[in-house]
Amino acid sequence: MTTHTIEIEKISTQYDYMRLQNKKSENDILGSIASIGVKMPIQGYFENEVFYLLDGHKRVRACKKLNISILTCEEIGTNLSSSLLKILVSTSEKNLHIIEQGQMIKSLIESEEMSITDVARLLNKGRSWVSVRLNMINSLSPKMLSYLLEDRISIRSFMYSIIPVTRVTGTKLTSVESFMSFIADKNLSTREIDFLTKEYFKGGVEIKKKIEEGDFSTLLKFNSKMKGANDTLNEEENKINKHALYLLNSSKFLLASMPKVKKPSSDLMATTGIIFDQLLTLLSVVKYEIKNFQGRSYD
Repeated sequence: MTTHTIEIEKISTQYDYMRLQNKKSENDILGSIASIGVKMPIQGYFENEVFYLLDGHKRVRACKKLNISILTCEEIGTNLSSSLLKILVSTSEKNLHIIEQGQMIKSLIESEEMSITDVARLLNKGRSWVSVRLNMINSLSPKMLSYLLEDRISIRSFMYSIIPVTRVTGTKLTSVESFMSFIADKNLSTREIDFLTKEYFKGGVEIKKKIEEGDFSTLLKFNSKMKGANDTLNEEENKINKHALYLLNSSKFLLASMPKVKKPSSDLMATTGIIFDQLLTLLSVVKYEIKNFQGRSYD
């Protein structure tokens, strides 16, 4: 690998789309460079006297803000494919997200007409390792991918909240994309996104409408109140709170699911019909006992 110095205007950032943005990380890098300068060379390859950047996008953006015009760069390959392979092999998975890996693998397959087997062999990885990352990218619409790459939605929330819930509910891609458009750029915490995801895909029509209209405050205040209550309740009260919340969420999910079945089958009614009969009987008792229970708190 050869090291050079280069003027910042001769750096091409056309492969920005392969790397994740992160506002906090970029602010930290900006502060570090302002204080001690750029310590690590950026990486990529040269073509017709232009340096094509593949690693160091945050540093370059910070340098532009600080009016730093000369950078040290490291030539890690002779073209796009050899440089991407170098990054994929040499960068630890801790520092290269699965989505970034997927973007690079997709580029290798499309630009070099490689097969999954070819890429796996060159990276010394199994075919399943390559397939998982490629399938992750191919399962996202361009808009969904842009929300994640541009740090408009927490990628952690997407991986650990949105994907698991929508996979269980069998949600269509268009619905997931719509939900992501409602929560993008709202500065929501991972807990808030987790709560809104469950409410949107498992809750009732009214809750879904509130989220679509951007009316998060009532829902989030309710969730915060429920979380805080757990710290002050005794063991028996916690049990009541837990079961009441479970009943509420199950009811929402049931109400959201029933309209999807236009004509219930005889097999479904043979089993669920019995449950419904018991539920209808029980609901009147539950309603009476809840009112009685609430009344006791005012005695």
